[in-house]
Amino acid sequence: MEQIYAKSNPKISLEQHTKEVIENFKNFLTLYPNKFDSKEQKLILLACKYHDYGKVNTLFQEYINTGKKPSKWIQHGFFSPCFISKKDLIEQYGEESDKIYSILVTAIFYHHTRENIYFGGKQYEEDFKKYVKENGERFLKNM
Repeated sequence: MEQIYAKSNPKISLEQHTKEVIENFKNFLTLYPNKFDSKEQKLILLACKYHDYGKVNTLFQEYINTGKKPSKWIQHGFFSPCFISKKDLIEQYGEESDKIYSILVTAIFYHHTRENIYFGGKQYEEDFKKYVKENGERFLKNM
């Protein structure tokens, strides 16, 4: 499989970027050890891990490599939560797994502030389905 990038200028791999985000959070905890309890820290680390997984899609990688966005664009943060394993969450959190899943999805989905961001609802669902249907083969190539 070809290299998957998270950043374009300079090019940084998704793996390296994720490691840097996790390291930055650990540095934060060194400076502010009492800001989050151990359960919150674990949850934030999961969000750090998954936050950019949506960038593996072929359309995003084409954008990274060419600088040209497709005409119909859905942010990577909307795709990233799809990679969260509910099975793993159930094993780790038991009865709280649904609540933890909702928190993670929300944190990842909205990890960038953008103009014109969707706030859920029917229009988002319709656009998402249309986007995946129209671009599914290209989108899934790297997955």
